[in-house]
This record gives sequence, structure tokens and C-alpha cells, in this order.
Amino acid sequence: MPTPSSSERGARRSVTPVSLPSVGLSADLVDALLLAVPTRPDPAVTSRTKQDGAGKGAAGKAGAGKGAAGKDSARAVLLGTAPVAVDLVAEKAKGSPGEVVSVPGTAPYERVLLVGTGAGTPADLRRAGAALARRAKDCASLAVDLRALTPDGRPLGALALAALVEGLLLASYTFSRKAEPKVRALSSITLVGPVALQGHLDAAVVLCTATAAARDLVNTPSLEKSPDWLAASARTLLAGLDVKVLDEKALAAGGFGGIVAVGQGSSRPPRLVQATYDGGGS
Repeated sequence: MPTPSSSERGARRSVTPVSLPSVGLSADLVDALLLAVPTRPDPAVTSRTKQDGAGKGAAGKAGAGKGAAGKDSARAVLLGTAPVAVDLVAEKAKGSPGEVVSVPGTAPYERVLLVGTGAGTPADLRRAGAALARRAKDCASLAVDLRALTPDGRPLGALALAALVEGLLLASYTFSRKAEPKVRALSSITLVGPVALQGHLDAAVVLCTATAAARDLVNTPSLEKSPDWLAASARTLLAGLDVKVLDEKALAAGGFGGIVAVGQGSSRPPRLVQATYDGGGS
């Protein structure tokens, strides 16, 4: 029997369960170390800038128009209420997607993050969520006030919420080969908004958790990902499903000659994982 290498002896026996920050939904503001309030470009300034641009072409006044439009365009509007006075012009906030302006907060919030959401499209909100996750990674808790966020002038919907959650969670993903990896500080995210969207939030979290698990499988070095390791990981990740693992003997008895033949070229025998979902009783 082949002797396991030192890398195999020290390897994890299976992929560890994915750990992402918890995400909750609340109708009211909650205590947190950081509070995020959305911003967007000022519609009036955006409209005026476009008109100035058109006027420049018609009248040929490029120099004067450019200076005025450029100054006004660097302005955002706050979507909601910040617990502290904020001068968006002085902060040069534009409201562009993913822009984060940090200002001192007031108890219980150490800092207030003004996050740009652009036009409020799913892509813009995904960028906003990712930017927030990166900025808040060293704090334990984050609250995001979505009560005044109205993408396309409509109330916050399922697609917009899912995009924001995807940005928050997938940007929080980390992978480490260290025996004692650095623990991520950000562990709790509370979205303040319509609690009627709780089901859509739950679905988005499941999707992000599955994506993070897939990233773990891809990032794990091939030397460690033996067939036996992958089978053990399947049992871990697919808890709740009926998981059956066929070893080399069961594969030969079951007529899986192709898998057995390929597996003979390796010191690590093949495995076949069969996962069955019964519909969850529905």
C-alpha cells in the first residue's frame, strides 16, 4: 500500500463548512459598529450636466460649460437619514456605484459609511455591497439602512436585495491554507428594510453559501483533493441529502469499468458520489 506523503498526512480530511457573515433583516435600525446609508447621483445635477453637454455642442462654449458641469456633477444625494450631519459636497461624494465615504459616527455607530448605489441597478447594488464588505471587514457588525433606497423609483424588490446581499457576502469570502487562519472580524450584517423580503434574503444567502463552497473546492490544491477527500467533502456539504459513496470495489461490482480503469493510474483509488434529493416533502 502506498505511503501517504507528508502533505497528505497533514491535509484536512474534508472541506470545512463555509463561514460567511450572518445576514438579517429588520424593520428598524439596530445597534452596530458601522452604519451604512445609501447615496446616489443627484438627478437634478445629472440632468443639468447632460443639458450643458448638449448646449456645448450647439453653442461651442466648451470651456465654460465644462468647468460648471464638472463642479456640479461631483454631488450626491442621501437616500435616508444619517445620524450625523454630512456635507456631501465637502466630502466630494458623487453617489457612483461602489463609492464609500466614511465619516465619524455617533453612539452606537463608530463610523457612518455613505455608499454610492448609482442608478440602483442590480449590478450597481452588487458593487455597492462588495465595497461595503471590504470597508467593514475589520469591524464586527454592520447595519445597512435600505428604507429610502428606491431603485428606478420603485420600492426595494427581491432582485435588488439579492444583488446587494451577493455583493456583501461574496466580497467577504476568504480562503486560507493556514492551520489557524485569521478570523474575519465582520460577523453580523443587518439590512434595515422591508421584512416582507425575508424569504428572498434567505434564498440569496443560500446561493452565496453554495458559491463560497464551490470556491473552496476550486481553491483547494489538487494534491489534497483525492477522491476520498472529495467524497468526505460531499457528505459535509450535502448534509440533509441522501449521499452514497461507491468505493473501488463497489464500482467494479456495479459495472463502472471506465472509472475503475482510469483510477488504476493513480495511487488514490476512485470514488463515485451519488446524492439524492427527495423534494423536501413538497
